[in-house]
Amino acid sequence: MPEPEYEKKAKSNDLLGRLGWFRKALLFIGAIGFIAIIYFSGQITSIYQFIFWIFVGGFFLIIMYFAVSYLLGAIKPAPFSPTQDYFTKLVNSAKMQCPPSIEGKSLFLIGDERTQGFSVGSISGYVKIPYTKGKLKIDEKGKPIIKLDEKGKPTIKGDKGNPVFETLPVENGEGDGFFVVKKGGLLGKFMYVRAHQSLHSPLVGDVFISTCNLVQYGKYHYPFQQYQQFIDRIMKQNMDEVIITTFEYQHDLISLTTDDALNFNPYWQLARRQGTEQLATPNQ
Repeated sequence: MPEPEYEKKAKSNDLLGRLGWFRKALLFIGAIGFIAIIYFSGQITSIYQFIFWIFVGGFFLIIMYFAVSYLLGAIKPAPFSPTQDYFTKLVNSAKMQCPPSIEGKSLFLIGDERTQGFSVGSISGYVKIPYTKGKLKIDEKGKPIIKLDEKGKPTIKGDKGNPVFETLPVENGEGDGFFVVKKGGLLGKFMYVRAHQSLHSPLVGDVFISTCNLVQYGKYHYPFQQYQQFIDRIMKQNMDEVIITTFEYQHDLISLTTDDALNFNPYWQLARRQGTEQLATPNQ
């Protein structure tokens, strides 16, 4: 049976065998350029100078190899992440749809009786994120209602179980205000703030959030009281957003997984080559 191409590549232990065609081309161009510069500059007048420039050229190629490897590694695309993909789209959407009435204005935290208000930074983006679930349903004793199975046991093992959420009508329009905030000058850092619509002021001029400080969950910063009272809802909302993004790309993900499985199967590679040869051969 013919050896699969990926196995041949993995068994290639020499330096040139491990290099891709792009790196080989860059090293070849670099070597030709170096030799041309030395030749036309008239630096070689004896055998000793020739040996010296051979060592210099070898050192130059080694440095160039590591430089090219570093650059290719730095620009190598990161593996697909539904969480990162959704976050990138959300930030871009917020920057493109930021209302002119608040763009460039400041985002303030009002504080409380123990904390003085302060500015978080300058607003460079805003968009409203709709909720996919409502608030937790509470029983008469003030405890969350848990989903039960036919036997009356929680649907998920544990004390908390799987909570029941209220279903909000579409016209309710409840959601989080998502702010892209930059603190500092040209080299400043960005902060991504999510606050329930009831916790921030109208979107006119500077925006004020009624909280003493922000608490980070994942890539977002939430008002203190929202994080404290509705952490289950925050977790559920973040999970739903990632699931929706995953469904958006489910066909591509299934296709990529199938292609990887087939390409690493030597029997499939052999059958594909044989089938291609038969199709390419004219009928006798």
